[in-house]
Amino acid sequence: MSVRTSPQSTDVRISVVSEHERLATLPQLPLRPLGLGGVLRRGFTYWRPHWALAIPILLVMFVQGGFNTFFDLNLQQIIDHVLIDQDGPLLAQILAQILGFYLLATAAAVVGNYLSARVGARILNDLRRQMFTHLQRLSMGYFAHARSGDVIARFTSDLAEVDKGLTYRFTDGYLSVVGLLLNVPALFILQWQLALATLVALPLAMFGGRLFAARAARAFLRLKREQAALASAVQENVKAQAVIRIFGLQRTMLTRLQRQLADLFQVTASADFLSMLVGTSSSFGVKLVAILVIGLGAFFAFNGGLSIGTLVAFVALANDVCKDAYDISKKVAPRLIAAGGGIQRIEELLNEQPQVIDSPGAGTLPRLAQAIHFEDVCFSYTGQQAALNHVSFTIPAGHYVAFVGPTGAGKSTILNLLARFYDPTSGSVSFDGCDLRAVTQDSVRAQMGAVFQDTFLFNTTIRENIRLGRLGSTDAEVEAAAQLAEIDDFIAHLPDGYDTRVGEMGSLLSGGQRQRLAIARAILRDPAILLLDEPTSDLDPVTEAAINLTLRRLARDRTVIAVTHRLGAIQQADEIFVLDRGRLVEHGRHQELIAADGIYFELSRDGSRPPP
Repeated sequence: MSVRTSPQSTDVRISVVSEHERLATLPQLPLRPLGLGGVLRRGFTYWRPHWALAIPILLVMFVQGGFNTFFDLNLQQIIDHVLIDQDGPLLAQILAQILGFYLLATAAAVVGNYLSARVGARILNDLRRQMFTHLQRLSMGYFAHARSGDVIARFTSDLAEVDKGLTYRFTDGYLSVVGLLLNVPALFILQWQLALATLVALPLAMFGGRLFAARAARAFLRLKREQAALASAVQENVKAQAVIRIFGLQRTMLTRLQRQLADLFQVTASADFLSMLVGTSSSFGVKLVAILVIGLGAFFAFNGGLSIGTLVAFVALANDVCKDAYDISKKVAPRLIAAGGGIQRIEELLNEQPQVIDSPGAGTLPRLAQAIHFEDVCFSYTGQQAALNHVSFTIPAGHYVAFVGPTGAGKSTILNLLARFYDPTSGSVSFDGCDLRAVTQDSVRAQMGAVFQDTFLFNTTIRENIRLGRLGSTDAEVEAAAQLAEIDDFIAHLPDGYDTRVGEMGSLLSGGQRQRLAIARAILRDPAILLLDEPTSDLDPVTEAAINLTLRRLARDRTVIAVTHRLGAIQQADEIFVLDRGRLVEHGRHQELIAADGIYFELSRDGSRPPP
């Protein structure tokens, strides 16, 4: 079910404003990129819960790196002893050792890949679960302003960047670091002066990458936000097809998208270029180190300071060191920088704080028995314009009341506060004298059922959509609720009956059928309080009349609170509250308000279906 949380209603429910233009009008968060160090810290944080698998991965990486070091060092033995001394048995022994180590390293690589894949999948699921759980905690105010495409992008493209950076490339970085830890000491064993020169030159070769890393991180964060804006624009376009087609807006939408794609192109090209510069500048530095090693090594060998075997082994080890440094700078670092944008956007979501929270020690709200009371309630969605202004009223339990008024008068805001989607700015909302802020949100909503104008159905079966009203209910209870909602005959004639899928947002059903399913869902919940927010305003007169009769039967022995523009449907209400510009200006029964010749009378005279 969807609840309109905007303080004002609107007749056009599908926006055709360009998402890119709307994004440009919103205040933007400052671009504070997550640097390479920050990404690494996040990476270790994400891996820490999986240390039981991370330790074996690290061990098998030492086996893999150890084989490379072992192989290079044995080149010295083969050249200086086997070839010069013509020692066949020693050659056979060395080759057997290399072959045995090779088989062990190959098995270790397979095991490491398998364990890394499992850890990567767990990290992603941990993040998905954490984000989705946090979304359930956020208040309706967040969803009123958040762009759905932007939220979805955090679960898709942003997580994809994290997957590439903190799983595959993170393990590549581990392997390269292990190689450095093994090969650098081996260089000192072979020739310490040449090793020292290599070690001094290597950090200088990496300096170029650091010059571009911060700019690349900023560019990737900007890119992730532009990609999210594009996702929102596409999603908005899909939902707005009816408006786009009826008004012939296809070319306009395409023009706007092309402008957005042009901007995205510039940001993408900039981010990719800066990322490439990080790796390219470092890789040229690494190659410069390799030239230095060969030149100095040849000088030492020419002057008798190195044997040929030692020189060959040193160059092989130095190449491995340069390759590990190259992999870190060219492959790992750019991918981690790209992942930093995704990580930061995920953390932006996780750092969102709910506006409505349960107070410490919040109790459970008992089922409504006496009355609902609004006491001098003020509320604003924006903090500037008041949606409700010093509103006070009482609704006795078991009564049927209605809220009416012009568009933007604050009617839906009353329902939002009753359901505790928001808390009052000042004043209080209480059930049986208990302030709703003193009890848990779940216990407030547990005794409520609702039927809204924009009925939301999930893309599952009819049976499961009804069962969402009370999880765990039996098939017989679901079918009984459908009978009371007078939709069982329609369901019985469907090929798959209650197991018929309703399509995305119930698109395979008519408006009246969707409303009847929403009523069945509310019936199954057996609520003490029934909220009705314009449940029939988009229906034809015959369907509206039939559903109103069903709602009246459902309303017996319950507290019913309706918001409507259709005054003909509420003539039998126990009390009607009239709102105007956030204030309660009139209240009474239908005939009393008509006789008062006030706003209600004007609404009834100007309404599309004035009461008799």
